[in-house]
Amino acid sequence: VPIDTDVVTFSSSSTVNCNIDISASATTVNILSTYSGSITINSNQTLTVSSSFTIAGGAFNANGQQLIAGIYYQNGGLFSAGAASVNCSGNFQINAGTFNAGTSTLSLTAASGSQTITSTNQSLYNLRHSGAGLLRIINTALDVNGYFLHSAGTFDMNSQSLSVAGNFTLSGGASGPTFTKGSTVL
Repeated sequence: VPIDTDVVTFSSSSTVNCNIDISASATTVNILSTYSGSITINSNQTLTVSSSFTIAGGAFNANGQQLIAGIYYQNGGLFSAGAASVNCSGNFQINAGTFNAGTSTLSLTAASGSQTITSTNQSLYNLRHSGAGLLRIINTALDVNGYFLHSAGTFDMNSQSLSVAGNFTLSGGASGPTFTKGSTVL
């Protein structure tokens, strides 16, 4: 079982499937492009990754459980969320691979500074931005099949388009959050 200071790497040296059957923490999780197995978070468990969660190969099944990550980076492989709660305090970036959002909720929570989101033609389900910092869409349109809740900080569309199938909500007290549409279609 890793501890919160460990770097966990899945590679071709072991293609055995992995079930996370207790709540676990690590500094970094790397799922390399050479890994061909699958990793599943079992029921009622949480995976906390304080620095970066990177998937480039294999399959990761959040199984409707909670994944907490500093940075989420996908450059390949398959991520299946189900009804998971994915909390990210750093950048959230999908460059390649498949992100199956299911009915999950992605919460972007950077307390300060800038945070970016890149989805590269992959749809999200529910999206929450509650961080006090800046959240900016990078390079691609953002498609949200459920709701979008922006409750703090600044959301900058950065001249990209945003499609929300469910409710679009801006909330956050007297001064409220800031939403910058730019010259794009909302």
